[in-house]
Amino acid sequence: MNVGEISTDGSFGSIFARHTNLLGNLTIAGSAGAIAFNNVSNGTISIGGSGQPVNVNFRNAINENLNSSEPIGRMVLGEWISTNSATPGQITAPAITKILSSSQFSPT
Repeated sequence: MNVGEISTDGSFGSIFARHTNLLGNLTIAGSAGAIAFNNVSNGTISIGGSGQPVNVNFRNAINENLNSSEPIGRMVLGEWISTNSATPGQITAPAITKILSSSQFSPT
């Protein structure tokens, strides 16, 4: 299943959509405890809350950016790649405790 943009002006306890591909932006003004998608691509995931770490799980991230005001506790993924070397994917967070990647991992 594919979904486009998701946006909320509040918080999510968790988003578990492991059989869903996110094709666009995910904007969470508040906090999120956990986010899981099959694939994420061609967008930006923005988490504006602060406090508890957010755990992130993706099979693949392609041409994706992740901007979080919350620390990232655990990031588990197959690969994180960019098909355009001029604009590589970026991860911005106050801290990342653990990254587990089973394949290529190349955000800046």
